[in-house]
Amino acid sequence: MRLFRRRRQYLPEPPESSDPLIRLTGVSRIFEGADSPVLDEVDLSISAGEFVAIVGPSGAGKSTLLNILALLDRPSRGTYVLSGRDVSTCGASVRNALRARMFGLIFQSSNMLMDESSLTNAMMGLRVRHVPRRARRDRAAETLRGLGLGHRLGTRTKLLSGGERQRCAIARAVATDPPVVLADEPTGNLDEENTARVMEILRDLHARGKTVVVITHDPEVAASAERRILLRGGRIAEDTGRLGVRGLTRPRPSPRQAADGGSASVATGTDLPRGAAGTGLRDDLAEAFGALLARPLRAVVVVLSFMLGVGGLTSSIGLSETAGHQVQSRIVHGESTQLTASYRDARPLLERERTGSLTPADQAERALGSLRYVKSVGYLAQAAPSDVRVSRFSPWDAEGEAQSTSVATLSLARARQAKVRFYPDAAANVLRQMDAGEAQHEAILSRSAAQSLGMYSGDFQQQPHGYHVWVDGRRLDVVGMYDPGDGLPLMRNSILVAPEVTHQLQAAVVEFTVDVEPGFARAVHTAIPLALDPANPGGISVTVASDLGALRRGVAGDLGLFVAVLSGVLLVLAGLSTGTSMYLSVQSRSSEIALRRAIGATRGSIARIFMTEGLLMGLVGGAWGALGGMTATVVIATSQEWEAILHPWLPVLGLVVGSVVGLASSAYPAWVASRQDPAGAMRA
Repeated sequence: MRLFRRRRQYLPEPPESSDPLIRLTGVSRIFEGADSPVLDEVDLSISAGEFVAIVGPSGAGKSTLLNILALLDRPSRGTYVLSGRDVSTCGASVRNALRARMFGLIFQSSNMLMDESSLTNAMMGLRVRHVPRRARRDRAAETLRGLGLGHRLGTRTKLLSGGERQRCAIARAVATDPPVVLADEPTGNLDEENTARVMEILRDLHARGKTVVVITHDPEVAASAERRILLRGGRIAEDTGRLGVRGLTRPRPSPRQAADGGSASVATGTDLPRGAAGTGLRDDLAEAFGALLARPLRAVVVVLSFMLGVGGLTSSIGLSETAGHQVQSRIVHGESTQLTASYRDARPLLERERTGSLTPADQAERALGSLRYVKSVGYLAQAAPSDVRVSRFSPWDAEGEAQSTSVATLSLARARQAKVRFYPDAAANVLRQMDAGEAQHEAILSRSAAQSLGMYSGDFQQQPHGYHVWVDGRRLDVVGMYDPGDGLPLMRNSILVAPEVTHQLQAAVVEFTVDVEPGFARAVHTAIPLALDPANPGGISVTVASDLGALRRGVAGDLGLFVAVLSGVLLVLAGLSTGTSMYLSVQSRSSEIALRRAIGATRGSIARIFMTEGLLMGLVGGAWGALGGMTATVVIATSQEWEAILHPWLPVLGLVVGSVVGLASSAYPAWVASRQDPAGAMRA
């Protein structure tokens, strides 16, 4: 309500009966680059209710004078008082409000929206005044009927005759019931019959109390006015005052008007209803839809460009997510599922507190086995050949030493992990006994170790029997052989002994091997140090075959960058295409823009029309682009037998991106449109 009152304060109060409605004092208009002023020190007063004809040769300044009167142009010098208020220096918003409220403009070429109906054209001034849609339809229809166009309400104006278009233009001008009607050569393109009809309408408007100002070259039209002003060289050369035709009465309706059910009358009443706050938004949407439907080819091309950009973005995201998921799946399945852990400091892990008790290595093995996602755990304790002395006959027999043979303790669980084979099979029971603290005087040899010690047999089935071996002076009975296979390559030349034997070798290193479920190596990697030594997790060394997690993150990052660049390029192309199309549309619709400005539309409302068009095309293109991109993702993923990954927010992303790009691409064309010179409508 406050906003309504604020708009009302732009309007001047009605002048006193003795004061002129329009008064120009010393008004000049000088265009840049011109040798002389188009208007030169013009003094003019027009009282309410006058019928004035402005005549003169071409270039005399008639149209420029009318543009100044209609607030379409500003004087370079002088003052313009309208209804008691100096409007020479008013801002654009005040001038727009005054023009919409005070003037009805009629142009020589009618300046119609050719693809719109007569009713829509007649409602344009009421739309600028924010009259509710139903009220404006009723009022415009009543005005058209009064002008003999009741049977042409729904007809597109491009199908009307020249006279019918001019009457429709008059309906547009007077539907708002303005105090002043300004007409620029309203009969210049009409034949005699239609000229007479238009002049009949203007006289009827005058008879109803309207102030009518007509620019004309036609002497008969000028003779119909009660006052004639002659312009020559930008100055008033003659002014008859109120000496012309007087006592005009309202003419009787013609037979054609009577048949139409109307007359030469127009709607009356100055208190137009005002719509709700959302009326303007609904009008913007309706006009944007109308503009798109009126130019379907352009709309389709622009929407397709949005579909290309948004569809490319959506499909790129979908395909990148799908491909990323596929890469991740392959990495997970190819990722090492085996970790190794060891203590960085030397500590007695193979010493038992008592016979039959668990060694610290056994306890650590169980602790790791209790971790989530761990499938199996085993340990290997091995002393390098340089740290142990192995011989066949006696500790002092250098001839029988095995220089490259190592000594190791292998837990039964680790042997199962590596799929170690024993010969005979009963040798596996000996390993189990070693694990339990028994069989402390037995040894199991690998083939290479047996060969080094002179116990080699070409056939694993022919195990050495009755042999013994010395390890750091300790005599051990050989009970069998084993094949480490590919799982324990470092034990191809090694002797398996009980933990108690290896414990005596101070340089033995204990290493735990942990098998985990696919995809959880990194999680278990983090948990192992806390499980083995909560007080000092930094003392535990854990390694994995390769850091495939970092590889996966790197691949995902590269894909994300690729998608961002590709999508950005596609959206920029779509935006440029849309912006170019919108700019060309602005140029082709310059007469429409100037017309809207001439009847009082603000710069903001003109910009909103084009911004709304861009928004609508962006939303439509974004919606279809998102659908097309998601469909392409599913089709491509299916053809590659991938699992399609489609986020539920992709449609929303398409709409948001489409609307943002639509608004951004239409911003400059909308700004150009809003800067159009409203005086262009008078010169069109």
